[in-house]
Amino acid sequence: KRPVTLGIAGSKFYLFCTVKQGTEDPDLSLKEVDNIKDIKDDDLLPFMFFKKPSSGVFNSFESVAFPGYCISTSQQESNPVQLKPEESQVFLQDFIVNPNF
Repeated sequence: KRPVTLGIAGSKFYLFCTVKQGTEDPDLSLKEVDNIKDIKDDDLLPFMFFKKPSSGVFNSFESVAFPGYCISTSQQESNPVQLKPEESQVFLQDFIVNPNF
């Protein structure tokens, strides 16, 4: 597994893991960052994910700040990308990464 940050191409937005007030489970959101390389040490952890090869061209992304939680999506259209426990069988956690980015 390899640590990576995940940003939206052509923008300053990066995926960011945090616990929202009043909840216990971590949440996935977007955060605007001028230069991700300026963020250091523990402040960078919420932006980091372990890229783990699953099978063939597929990869999963586990939160560094919240071990055991992975980027996930529903099998139904128009549902948001979320952070869910790795053992969750209901959500899709394998993604194809475009090698051109």
